[in-house]
Amino acid sequence: MTQRPFLPPSHDNVVNARGVMMSSALNKVMSVQEQSYDDFLNSFTYLSKGKFFQ
Repeated sequence: MTQRPFLPPSHDNVVNARGVMMSSALNKVMSVQEQSYDDFLNSFTYLSKGKFFQ
């Protein structure tokens, strides 16, 4: 059996793959439920009251 040499992906394939990954990442970020500003601040208050900050 003859082994075929490894061919790196073409520039177009790299660009297309990058576009697909960026689109997927953007969709994941945009589909996350919004968090209220108060909840955001409370998460830091919770951290500051933790055992590591006593």
